Amino acid sequence: MGSLSKRQKLSEEQYIDRISNLPNSLVTQILSCLPTKYAVATSALSTRWKQLWTSITSLDFDDELLVHPQNQNGNPAVQRSFTSFVCQVFMQRRDSAMHRFRLKLNRTYDVSRVNGWIGDMLLHNVREIDLSIRRKDSTLLPQDLFTCVTLVVLKLDIDCNMNVPTSVSLPNLKILHFVCITFVDDDSINRFLFGCPVLEELNMTACVGEGVSVINVVAPMLTSLNMLNVISRHYMKPHHGFEGRIVLDTPALLYLTIFDSCADGFVVGSLPHLIKADITIIAEDHTDPHISEAITDLLKGISNVRFLHLADFSLESIDRCNSQVPEFPYLTDLDLGERPSCIGWKLLPKLLENSPLLESLVFKEGIRDRGSRRPLHWNPPQNVPSCLLYHLKEIEIRFFGGEKEEWEMVEYFLNNAKVLEKVNMHYAGSEREWTIQIR
Repeated sequence: MGSLSKRQKLSEEQYIDRISNLPNSLVTQILSCLPTKYAVATSALSTRWKQLWTSITSLDFDDELLVHPQNQNGNPAVQRSFTSFVCQVFMQRRDSAMHRFRLKLNRTYDVSRVNGWIGDMLLHNVREIDLSIRRKDSTLLPQDLFTCVTLVVLKLDIDCNMNVPTSVSLPNLKILHFVCITFVDDDSINRFLFGCPVLEELNMTACVGEGVSVINVVAPMLTSLNMLNVISRHYMKPHHGFEGRIVLDTPALLYLTIFDSCADGFVVGSLPHLIKADITIIAEDHTDPHISEAITDLLKGISNVRFLHLADFSLESIDRCNSQVPEFPYLTDLDLGERPSCIGWKLLPKLLENSPLLESLVFKEGIRDRGSRRPLHWNPPQNVPSCLLYHLKEIEIRFFGGEKEEWEMVEYFLNNAKVLEKVNMHYAGSEREWTIQIR
């Protein structure tokens, strides 16, 4: 009997309403983390909860959350229902400062209405704005957005032409994300970034128009830069490489990611503090000397980097045009992509020689192309690179095939890397993993 009472007591404790015992200020913080649809729905719980949501400091609207899966995109009732819900929220919420405003629209809405919602948030000193609008007729942004002094985070995922005003003033903006934004000319990018003097993080994805010839990133306090498919969206021209230059004047940069087609040129200023770079440059014509020169200039510009991921296309372009492998005097971690399809690991010895402090070497896609019978073109250097003698501690090889040429390459490292501690090999096509523990 006593045991049954204990189980009953435990069951009762499991269903104690702890949230309702929290103070209103803390409950409001919790509701602010939810999509607004769910925050508003809590008003039906009790009299106490009826008005709590009106004090939330973040609004998160997604029209997909308010639509039944059977409704079609073209059903006007869907838009009317969503518009009505958003307007009711704006009317009922308390007139207080806003921390965050997120708006995701997958359907067509009245532009003036959408801009009104954004404008209302600007009037309430919003700190973060995240807009994802999939329809091109909903792309006109209110001019006040470009002069909001309280804005710290701005994320724009909008397939539109960005009409950047003559004057941009975002004195507190630290994080800026562009997705599918089309800048109409060089000056529009310059004006926007010039108006963000304390910018620390910039992400650009597929956001350059045909009228842009120079992507000029001038940001003295920028620490993180991601450029994904910025050039390839517009500049690919058959048999002619790629047009457009990328200029980086970012002396405080710590982290750099470029995944794109090759620009016509890279001009990279001093990057004395660069920690990590992830470089994947895709080029259709590896024999084009302009492409080789551009990639070499980029790698020279990031030569101070400590951690480097380098895709195969870059090495192949350098080799085809007889360019010099840049020196990386501070590089400690090197992560290589696929083996260059034609030249194999011909340039790897030079890369090792030019990285005297290298401690970790990763073959992310294996030593040999999966299913390929092409030779590795691995010729051990005449003199053992200093990184092998004094610094290289760990090697990881993924998709290891276990073929003779692969083992010969591994044996070279085992015989010559004097401070090597371990080699991890992940076998291709299986979950097997070998670890050779040296010491």
